[in-house]
Amino acid sequence: MDSLAGFKRRTYAVILTVGFTGSCLAWLANELAGSISPFTRAAFVSVLLVSAVSIWTLLSGRLPVRIVEEAVYISIGAVLLAVLAYALYLEPQPGLTDVSLFSLYLWFPFIYIFVFLAHERFGALVRAGILYALSVLLSLPVFFLPAGERTPLEGVNTLGLTYVSGVSIITVLYFLTSMKDDLRRTELDAERLKRLADTDPLTGILNRRGLEPILSREVERAARTGGALSLIVFDLDDFKILNDTYGHDSGDEALINVARKVQPHLRENDSFARWGGEEFAVLVPDTGLEPAYLLADRLRITIEEHESATGWWISASFGVSSYRHNDSGTTLSKRADLALYRAKELGKNRTETSA
Repeated sequence: MDSLAGFKRRTYAVILTVGFTGSCLAWLANELAGSISPFTRAAFVSVLLVSAVSIWTLLSGRLPVRIVEEAVYISIGAVLLAVLAYALYLEPQPGLTDVSLFSLYLWFPFIYIFVFLAHERFGALVRAGILYALSVLLSLPVFFLPAGERTPLEGVNTLGLTYVSGVSIITVLYFLTSMKDDLRRTELDAERLKRLADTDPLTGILNRRGLEPILSREVERAARTGGALSLIVFDLDDFKILNDTYGHDSGDEALINVARKVQPHLRENDSFARWGGEEFAVLVPDTGLEPAYLLADRLRITIEEHESATGWWISASFGVSSYRHNDSGTTLSKRADLALYRAKELGKNRTETSA
């Protein structure tokens, strides 16, 4: 959630900076053309102040993003509605009325876009609908004025069309947001299914399917950079006897507890997987044969210290191999398996390395 909030802060800061720059240029153009009233000048100042304060708040992190979103929506929306009311009913110069209305017709869609960026689709629809309804209620009385008292931008051909375009813009934004949300949900579902497919349901660690692409990727990286890479495989000793004597529930409990005991001893970039049955694998990047052997033997001692609920003392045999020139994931794992078999043949509960 923190990363999402940070992304929102940066995105809104960029949007508001663009809006701030555009408002400055529009203000300057109106001043140079002499087509600005004191009220419109005050509106520009308000927009610039809101934008500047919002940008500073976003970049400094002084307030939650949600408060900034609401503040921008309310303050900028209020300024736009105030300018609309002034231009329609209070502006004494018809020429300035048309300039203000033309600018508003251009800027109203941007506040709708911001609302749909900032909020979920239903919340955005409500906020955009409120702003749209207020703008319509403010401007509808114009149609009851005598035709000769209206400026060209106040007639049905222009103001009426803005009603249609406003509904169209909000509708399109709503369905685009809905489509985006649906696509995101589909992506999340796909990610969840992939995680489930790559995870051992009993121990919660990776399964063989989940580790194999990581193994291939790390072997390619070691070949490209010349870095070290080691693979540790281990197998619980006499696991079949445990299952046959105390039942599969006891065997499952042993597997779960071994995974829990091993996990804290691994680094963040190590990959731990249930390789199959009672066999596990640990892929340790940037690690040569000797330090990998020391890690494996430390894990062996950790497992040996564990007693199951049945009173059965768990032990494991370990095999370790390290990357060699022209190795593949298959050859690296095959040598680790051969070292594991040798550990079994030499008495179990021991660690062996590949020749």
